[in-house]
Amino acid sequence: MSKKIELWDGYEVEFNEQIANDFDFAQDLSTAVKNNDLAEIVSLYFALIGGEKVYNDFREHVIAEKGMFDTRSVQELLAKVDENFPKAGNRAQRRSWQTSR
Repeated sequence: MSKKIELWDGYEVEFNEQIANDFDFAQDLSTAVKNNDLAEIVSLYFALIGGEKVYNDFREHVIAEKGMFDTRSVQELLAKVDENFPKAGNRAQRRSWQTSR
């Protein structure tokens, strides 16, 4: 069963569980988190939900709605994707991209 994530009203994407369960992907994500490489973290998360096309659609949608590519909107999207990771594992590590509030 595939998981769907609604990015905004009427725009759904499929969460790629195969990539999420891939050890190489997990290593790449762990390295990006360790290095605080936000661009790489965002790239890896978008790989899970459709890649560059979804990124471009999301970017255009946020700019049209907010007038700029709003950081908070990106963080909210990353949180939606994060909720779909397999339940086993270190969820705190996967959330370390979030800024302190």
